Amino acid sequence: VVSYNAFGDKFDDLIAAEAAWQAADGGCESGSGSGNGSSSPVSGRTGSRSGGSGVPHVGLWPHFSFLNHSCLPNAIHYTIGRTLVVRAAQPLAAGDEVTVSYLGTEDHTPASMRRKVLHQRYGFECTCPRCQLEDQLPDRLASLLLTINGEVRERLLPAFSDAVEEPEQLQQVGEDLLSLSQELYVHLDSFVATAAARNFRAASSAACAAAGADGLDVPELGGPAHAVLCIEAAVYEFFQLMSMRDEVVGADYTASLQNCVRIMDAV
Repeated sequence: VVSYNAFGDKFDDLIAAEAAWQAADGGCESGSGSGNGSSSPVSGRTGSRSGGSGVPHVGLWPHFSFLNHSCLPNAIHYTIGRTLVVRAAQPLAAGDEVTVSYLGTEDHTPASMRRKVLHQRYGFECTCPRCQLEDQLPDRLASLLLTINGEVRERLLPAFSDAVEEPEQLQQVGEDLLSLSQELYVHLDSFVATAAARNFRAASSAACAAAGADGLDVPELGGPAHAVLCIEAAVYEFFQLMSMRDEVVGADYTASLQNCVRIMDAV
């Protein structure tokens, strides 16, 4: 029961969990959570308080445990001392379901990988708008997202880290990133014109209408532009690595960094 409902640290760090507990005891901000699922419910048997091994838990808030998961949540959550705060991340209308992300870094992976983690930890298959959007991707684009994810984690990121000692690897990493980027955007440009992209909605019509009526300046919550950002979020580490590479070689990385920010804001 605890494993399915507890709120835990982003990293399996028992020392950090103990520090969070001590901060809570002192009434200070624990810093154990942040927005968009960077801290999430996690599976595990024990926490730092128990003195055992396993995944650390920050706490168990019964009301919070009733919130369902979405890979495109409309609320964020974080802890301040012993208090768990849940705040809207986009317009909500009366009757809208409030959702949060149960994932951490897995939020920025393709749908098949997110679903695998969710099924292993919680026993359900996600059918949120973001997952449904990726279900409608052409096979080649869906396969490319998995390829890019694997290339970044298994080869390009380690090679980038090693480039401090072997500078020639940095040029090769840059060439590989450019090649993957060109292939990705060929497919994304084609997908923008599809009905799936045009009809994509990240919030209820009532919520968007209410936000407009109140004069709120909110980002587009649907449509082709938002759909592309959600797809890019499946390979966020790829875009992050492109920005880091631009910075290291002394190039203007403003555009690549801004794209990373847009992706994070979108999901």
